[in-house]
Amino acid sequence: DTESYAQRASAFSQLAKYDKAIEDYGALIRLQPTDSEHFFKRASCYQQLRKSEPALLDLNQAIRLKPDYGSALLQRCLLKMGDGQFTAAATDARSALDALSWRAPFAPYLALIGWLSQRHAGNIEAANAFLDDAIKNYNLSQWPGPIISFLRSEKGSADEVLKQATDNDKLTEAHAYLGFVFGLSDKRAEGLTHLRWVKEHGNKGFVEYGMAIAEIDRLEVKK
Repeated sequence: DTESYAQRASAFSQLAKYDKAIEDYGALIRLQPTDSEHFFKRASCYQQLRKSEPALLDLNQAIRLKPDYGSALLQRCLLKMGDGQFTAAATDARSALDALSWRAPFAPYLALIGWLSQRHAGNIEAANAFLDDAIKNYNLSQWPGPIISFLRSEKGSADEVLKQATDNDKLTEAHAYLGFVFGLSDKRAEGLTHLRWVKEHGNKGFVEYGMAIAEIDRLEVKK
């Protein structure tokens, strides 16, 4: 039955047996073809196997079924950005922000992904527009407000941002985005220091962890 498939698929995923999890999520989709969560979870398994094409197809279907599916919208942005489709990722981030309320928990992270995508694409003005929207619509006293404020002004110190990161999850995000902004400037060594912190101490379940690893590779190639 569906509950048995769901439990087994989840267990396979936690054991990193992604091929087997994909099979069970496929069975769930055949039984419940309108459940967006099954498509999203199978997409996550495909991404773990670095199979971006089927992952994108599943994310597209999850979003068709649930247009305000924040996790799927964010994941699709990240997938496109990881494939070097920076403009497409930024467009997705903008569409997702239009579809969601700024009260949605993923909203500030969509702004951050939009900013990073446009910075990689070399569109600094468009990148800053994402941060300006966040400053206008989001309560910056809440996390990740300190990151957004720093990225927009680049005033103050990285230490001030880190002081406001009160647990390891927030430190993972803070070090990651500090690493990204410094890596995109002339502070490459400082950027690598922050990104390596993420690699050694960060929460491996966070999207920023994988992004940090990829950015380390990019920066080290530029030596």
